[in-house]
Amino acid sequence: MKNIVFDPNTKLIAVYYNGGNHPHLIMIPADVTLSGLKSQLNQINLELNYRDRLRVDGVEY
Repeated sequence: MKNIVFDPNTKLIAVYYNGGNHPHLIMIPADVTLSGLKSQLNQINLELNYRDRLRVDGVEY
């Protein structure tokens, strides 16, 4: 198991892909806002792997 060091300048978010019930948990810097993060994640995914059908449905704290 991997140990994760606590950083008070980060927050944990849940990212849901393709209507899935199980979120992917991601730590992001505290100064990043969620507005636009969904479209940014989709854009990054398209640029890295354009054949992948994985799309972000929702992002929440």
